[in-house]
Amino acid sequence: DPGVHLDELRAVAAGLPAPTAAVHTHAHWDHVLWCRELGELVPRFVTAGTAAYLAGRRAEVLTEVDAHAEGHDDDQLLALGEALADGAEVPWTGPAALLIETAAHLPGHGTLHLPELGLLVAGDLVSDVDVPFPHWSEEVGADTHAREYAGPDGLPAYRAGLDCIAHLQPVTLVIPGHGAPTDRAGFLARLDDDRRYLDALEQAVRSASSAADAVERADRIPDRRLANPAVRRAHQDSALSLFRRLADW
Repeated sequence: DPGVHLDELRAVAAGLPAPTAAVHTHAHWDHVLWCRELGELVPRFVTAGTAAYLAGRRAEVLTEVDAHAEGHDDDQLLALGEALADGAEVPWTGPAALLIETAAHLPGHGTLHLPELGLLVAGDLVSDVDVPFPHWSEEVGADTHAREYAGPDGLPAYRAGLDCIAHLQPVTLVIPGHGAPTDRAGFLARLDDDRRYLDALEQAVRSASSAADAVERADRIPDRRLANPAVRRAHQDSALSLFRRLADW
């Protein structure tokens, strides 16, 4: 998640040696951006799940890019290249880098583990600034976030994704897509924070008597990340979407 505007991407390119490979952890618009300064012929990789997810959604993702990103290079977007099997090594000359599907945040979401370095590039998991947003694949209501996040099947999927990365060894440095890098102690603390949040969200919504009650109960969850107004709005939409889906079941 290097940036969302062209000047940010160019700044990343200016601060790096010439890239020899790239990995997009998942198919959200802010993770598929590219610029020519990063290299037009650099091989780019995704999980097989991300390739499948994008198969029918390229136009949709491009529309989101148009709405949010400034100065992007259209012909470089979504030219994601090769799909790798779960756990496969990224073909490059650096240390072994394993691309692992952790489909919690989005179908096909991946994390990149470089065991020789003890490094985990976590995608949109274990953030210190965002609460978990479990993916929901079917439209529920008309809200933007309700179309994309939360739902009964999203909760166990997210928990399974957290369990997957928790068992990776060695992990001594974690870089999330949003927020600050952290060490192993911080990684374990964030795993606990995310699990507690998911448990609290599910309990709040399942005990609610109405959609408004679900949002009100979810707003009482004591998580420091919800102090950010944008995160809180997305959290409220997630609670609403989950309530609607449970009501349909």
